[in-house]
Formats: sequence, structure tokens, C-alpha cells
Amino acid sequence: MRLWFVPRCMASEKEAMKKGEVVTKMEEVLATSVTTTPTPTVACLSNEEVACCDKGVFWKEIDTKPIEPVQNAISLFGDNKADPNKSQSARIHKRTCEKEIEDLRKELANLKVQLEAKHAAHMQALLKLEHNQKKIHELSTLLKKCDLERKKNMNDDPTTKHETETESSKMKELAELSSLEAAKLRDQLSHVLSELKATQRELLNKETELVAVRDFKLKAIADAEEMRNALEIEKEQKEEIMKQVKELSQVIHRSKLDDAIEAERENFAAVLSEKDERIALAEQELEDMRNQIELDQRKIMDQSTQIGIMEIYMNQLKEEAISAKEEINGLNNAIESVSGELQKAKIELNMYKERDIESQVEIALMKSQFQEHRLAYIHQEHENQDWQGELNMITRIESEEVRMNMENKNGEIAVVAAGAELPCELASMKKELRMAAAKMAELRGRAEQALSRAEVAEKAKAALEDKIARHREHRQRRKAALTALKEESNPKQFSPSSPDSTPTLQQPLGKVLNLKL
Repeated sequence: MRLWFVPRCMASEKEAMKKGEVVTKMEEVLATSVTTTPTPTVACLSNEEVACCDKGVFWKEIDTKPIEPVQNAISLFGDNKADPNKSQSARIHKRTCEKEIEDLRKELANLKVQLEAKHAAHMQALLKLEHNQKKIHELSTLLKKCDLERKKNMNDDPTTKHETETESSKMKELAELSSLEAAKLRDQLSHVLSELKATQRELLNKETELVAVRDFKLKAIADAEEMRNALEIEKEQKEEIMKQVKELSQVIHRSKLDDAIEAERENFAAVLSEKDERIALAEQELEDMRNQIELDQRKIMDQSTQIGIMEIYMNQLKEEAISAKEEINGLNNAIESVSGELQKAKIELNMYKERDIESQVEIALMKSQFQEHRLAYIHQEHENQDWQGELNMITRIESEEVRMNMENKNGEIAVVAAGAELPCELASMKKELRMAAAKMAELRGRAEQALSRAEVAEKAKAALEDKIARHREHRQRRKAALTALKEESNPKQFSPSSPDSTPTLQQPLGKVLNLKL
């Protein structure tokens, strides 16, 4: 592959050189064809117009510059009034054409310089490739020689094995380095060749445009020659007409024939009208050409606007994708926050359960304390008989209030005062009992909610079980009906009844299908 790649590159380079020579020959032939045209034809077009034709500006010249032969004809027929605005516009147009020509020449010079630089780089890369190939060839020969020497040394002296192995490893490393350098140079060469091909294509396109412009210029020169010949013929006709007019004027002065003069004037006016029609047709053609150029420019502008709109649409799609990614990230964060809140709620539920257990323990302690106070009250009742009536009244009232509260919450808790000596302890005990009753109410409410949810779930479960059972029954009925129909459609063979056999009772189809007649 290495030895095949270089001749292919050289062949492509030779083809490019041949193409450049052909293009230069075409330019020389066109230049000689332009210079060998007759001088009278060039008189119709100035040097600036010819330069504009060389650079593809001839269309603009036709658009803005009036036709010189028509102007000459109008001036010969008597319209000697010159338009200063037209002369100024022609000068301005000439200046713009000159500027465009200079710009095009500069662009051509830059392209030629770039082509020369790329050609020089290409040649340098080829030289480097050749040098590297020579090196590779030399190294391959050295490798072969070293292999031969190594084999000889291996056969002669076994002590030289290590030295030969080191030398062979070094040679392999050198070969790998040279192959890497060759690959890099090939990549550079391919890049340079692609650039050269692109520039050559651009040059060929521009040269084809130049050839087309020159052909158009030659056609325009031929048209100008035809116009010039027509103008010369018209001049001759005009001279003849002027001679006839002079003769007629002399005759008119002599004979004063008004009718003949009017007829001649009508003829002259008809000739002038024909010339005006020709001028109008030429102006219409110029306007058509201008309209075509404007349509092409509008198409180009529409295409550029469409490209801009597509770019804006692509940017909007990119922004929407970025916003969608941001929304997805926000939703992920929200999911994480919701999961954290769920964990917190689970922790709070566990805390509430622990508090319920603690409240139950507190209620048990309160019951034990109440029993202790009751026993203490019984002992004090025996000791203090004087305060017995009042204490009985207080204890009855307080016990009734506590029983009413505990009956509403499904609990029986009684509060008894320890004695007249401990009123502060009784008040604190009442508060604690009220707090415990409130906690019990909350816990019962939660328990009722849980029970209601459990009942709803059990009802739903029962409904589902009923539906499943009905579906199974319906399937069983269908199976039984199908079996009965099969038995009826396929009757059994006749077998004589034995005296021992008893008659079997078969259910009708109506009972199997639960039909109500």
C-alpha cells in the first residue's frame, strides 16, 4: 500500500498541472480572439465597457447605460438636446464598474497566490514523502542485512543472541517511527490535495464564467456591428431624405405647393414614429432584463431568510430541550423532597404510637394513684369523723364529673380528694385527668378513623370476592351448557337396556341455565 499511494498522488498532481495548462491556453486563445476583432466594432464600445465585459459586469452596463447608436440616430434626426442627468449617471456607473473590476482583479490575484502557496506546500510534502520512503527502503535493506547477519551469528556463536535481539528491537522501533511519520505526511498530503482540488474547482468555475462573459461580449460586439451598419444605412437614407427635403423646399419656394409639403411632413413623421417604436421596444427589452435580475435577487433573499428562520427554529428547539432537562431535574428534586417528607411522616407516626403507649401507662399509674388515694381516704374517714359530711359531698360531686367525662370517652376513672389538707394536689390531679381524657379522645378518634378505613377495605375486598365468585359461577354454567349441547348433538349408540339397569334422570337445559319460562 505504501508503494502504491505515492504514484497515485503524483498522477493527481500531474492531472492538476495539465488542467492548469489547458486553462491558461484557453485564456490565451480568448485574449487573441478579442484582440484580433476588427477595429470598427470596438469603436461602439469603450475600453471600460470591454473591461466590464471581461469581469462579468456587461449586464449592469446594459441595465443603466443608454444605447449609443440610438442616441446618435436621435441626434441626427434633429434632437440635439443633451441630458446632463444621463451623462452624470453614466459617469457614476463607469466608476462603480471600475471599482468592481479592481476588486475582482484583487480577488483573482489572491486566489493565484493561494494556489501557488498550496502547490509549493504540496511539492514539499511530496519531497518529504519521497525522502521518508527512501529512508524506509534503506531501513528495510538494513533489516534484511541484520537478519542475515543475525542468522549467521546464531549459527556460529550462541553468545551473540542478546546483541542481535537488542539490534532487532531498535530496528523495529525505527521502522514504527518511520511508518508513523509516513502516515502523518499522508494525512497532510490528503488535506493539501483536497484544498488544491477545491481551489481548482473554484478557478474552473470562474474561468467558465469568464468564457461565458467573453462569448456574450462577442455577441454584443456583433450586435453592435449590426446596429452600426443599420445606423450607416439609416444615415444614408437620411441624407437622401434631406436632399429630397432640400429639393422639395426649393420647389416649395418656387411653386408654393402646400399639399405636397404636408404629405412629405406626414411621411417624415411616420419615419420618426417608426424610430420611436424601435426605441420603445429596446427599452422594453432592457426593462425585462432588469426585472429578471430583480427576481433572481429576490429569490436569493428569500432563501437567506428561510435559512435564518431554520437557524432560529433550531435554537428554539435547543432551548426547549435545555428547559425540559431543567424541569426533569426539578421533578427529581421534588420527588426526593416528597420521599423525605414521607420518611418524616413515618417517624412521626412511630412517635405517636410511642406516645399512645406512654399515655396508656400514665392512665394505669393514675388508676393506681386513685386507688391509693381512695384507701387513704377510707383510713382518714375512720380518723376524722367530724369532716365526714363535707368530704362525702366533695368526693361525690368530683366523682360524678369524672365518671361523666370517662363514660363519654369509654373509660371509667374516678377522682377522690385525699383530704382537706391537700387542695393543691387535688387541683393538679384534676388537670392531669383532663389532659389524659383529651389524649384518650384523640387516640380514640384516630382508632375510629383506622377502623373505618379497614371496614372500607374489607367491603371492597368482599365486593371483589363476590365478583370473582359470580364470574366463576358464570363460567361453570357456560361449561355445563356446552357439554349438554354436545351430548344432545352427538347421541350415544343404541344399546339394549338390561333388566338390571335403572332409568337415569337427566336435568333439562332450562334448569342448567337457570332459565325462567
